[in-house]
Amino acid sequence: VAITAFHFVFLYTEAARVVSRIDDSLVQVLPLSSQKYGTPKVMFSDFGAAEEKGIVEGEAIFMHSTSSLFRLQIERERQNVWQVYLRKKNYEQAMRFAGALQVSKVHAAHAEALFAEGKFQEAAKRYAWQSDISFERVCLLFLNARQEHALTTFLKLKLGSLRSNRAETERNPAAIPKYDEYKAQAAMISVWAVEITLHWLNSVTDPEEAKVAKRDLRELLRACRGLDIKSTVTNLLLSHGWAEERVLFAESEGDYETVTVYFVNQRRYKELIDKFIAIPEKDRGARDELVHRFASILFQHEPAAFVSMLVRPAFSSIDALQIFPSMVVPTHEKGSHMREWIRFLEFTIRARRADTGKVDQDSRERREARGWTPEVALSNILMLYYAETAEEDRLIAFLTDDTTHFDPLFALRVCHDLRKDRAVVLLYGLLGMHQEAVDVALATGDVQLAYHNANRPTSETVRRKLWLSIARAQEAAGKVDSMRDLIEKSGTLTIKDVLQFVQEESVVSEFKTDICRTLDEYESQIKALRSEMDTYRKASQGIKEELRKVDQKRVDFSAQQRCELCNQGVFTQKFYVFLCGHCFHSTCMRELVFVNMETPQQKRLEDLEAAERNAATPAEKAKHVAEIDDILATDCALCGDLMVKCTVQPFVHPFMDEEEAESWRIDSG
Repeated sequence: VAITAFHFVFLYTEAARVVSRIDDSLVQVLPLSSQKYGTPKVMFSDFGAAEEKGIVEGEAIFMHSTSSLFRLQIERERQNVWQVYLRKKNYEQAMRFAGALQVSKVHAAHAEALFAEGKFQEAAKRYAWQSDISFERVCLLFLNARQEHALTTFLKLKLGSLRSNRAETERNPAAIPKYDEYKAQAAMISVWAVEITLHWLNSVTDPEEAKVAKRDLRELLRACRGLDIKSTVTNLLLSHGWAEERVLFAESEGDYETVTVYFVNQRRYKELIDKFIAIPEKDRGARDELVHRFASILFQHEPAAFVSMLVRPAFSSIDALQIFPSMVVPTHEKGSHMREWIRFLEFTIRARRADTGKVDQDSRERREARGWTPEVALSNILMLYYAETAEEDRLIAFLTDDTTHFDPLFALRVCHDLRKDRAVVLLYGLLGMHQEAVDVALATGDVQLAYHNANRPTSETVRRKLWLSIARAQEAAGKVDSMRDLIEKSGTLTIKDVLQFVQEESVVSEFKTDICRTLDEYESQIKALRSEMDTYRKASQGIKEELRKVDQKRVDFSAQQRCELCNQGVFTQKFYVFLCGHCFHSTCMRELVFVNMETPQQKRLEDLEAAERNAATPAEKAKHVAEIDDILATDCALCGDLMVKCTVQPFVHPFMDEEEAESWRIDSG
């Protein structure tokens, strides 16, 4: 006897018989002729040779007879093992040894057996995995057995297999079935499965079975996504009265308007808000439109949840300016609606402020330049709410925030009408109206606030004026004892400034130190003025002495004095004499000075000479002569500025003698 993986081999005198180890059936008879092979003696398995040659254990079988040695060749031993297991209804082992072409037969046989045993759910799965039994026959089997649940399971699995084929088609365009075939089959199966499930759901009485049916229906509806059966499935659901499942199907199809209308009609506003949050990013446009349409209803019934949804980053695409009209509530409303509306308004202002970037340092100029932008309008609304409902400290904090963009003139008018005096003072200061700010602070009795605003201007003159107005108000209020405090805090007022506001009968002992200090300052100033007056007196005396000396100056020269330029006697014509002792004829002086004058001066001299010649009266002629003398005799021609200027003039002017000038030229090469 020899043993293989699946068979026993028995050796007889006339033959070798192969028997199945699985079901003990005779598989094969191998005749052994004694005349040809000799009389068989022994059969054995050589496990060592099998391992050496890579043969599976038990398959190296040898036999020898009286004349020969044989090795039995075993081929395709596993080929029909699956059939043996299938006949024994050992489906697990049959599936193990079945080839790719036999798997469907094993599933079909297993499904038939499970169906016969009444295990319809398991049978449905096996039917879906096989292809030997037709789709129609399987459906009729379950329908005849009134097993809608099992039929639904079978249809869902078939639909899943079609989707797998679709994925394969998208990866490989040559795959079968094609996309259009898949779509038609999937649509037909989906509609049929939905209708059968609805019939089953309507007829079921067991609550647990109803839950299972409803779960299967919802799974089917999600599986219908992407097929052109929206209207058909919707009509089926409505005809059977399953509104929630219809909404689930609409959501899977991206029909968010149907979902929204359903939840609004059912007054399930919180659930609708959760649905909005769950909508994917790709459908943001449709979501934002629905939020705008139903904002008033959602805010009316679920203000906290609705605002919490709007402040999420995923809802930043919603335009707050379109939402606000739907969320307006009366200012006398003190409940959650007003709190949530203010929360959303504050969030919107912060978000828009972050979008505009960094703010300017000069907040007042920035606010005046911006005008009524949407951000300013929102800030004005929030400011109005604070002014009407909130405490003034909260309003002050809002107004003093440099990053807040509001209209200060509008805010001033509102705060003035609502008697928010501290806010009015602050706004006057922001607008640069410091006198008005101090006046309002004094009118309300807030002296410290008046002090603060009096120190805000940069100009010392303006600050002094504001502090004097405060002192005047303190005098009118009879608070003379606060004058010393004014002097210390102002930094610009002195005792001299405030004494005018102190009544004569008042005790001024408190001001003794200030008065003494002021008198000491005056004494120092008087000494400085006296020293300055002495300096001016000495300077004046020096000037008088110089003038006296000038009056006594004279120039002495002989009758033989000659002109420094022409060497002729000076008395032959009009001449000029200078303190340095040099004398010049007027004509010689003119020739020397004229060529060194600027063109405008030359033109002026020529005009005066012409005017002198044409003068009608002696007085007019004397006037022109005096002007000519001032031009020509300004300075000595030999030792004055003119001589310095002549050092840079050429010896020969080109316009006088071009050849002579050329002879004096020096080549740079």
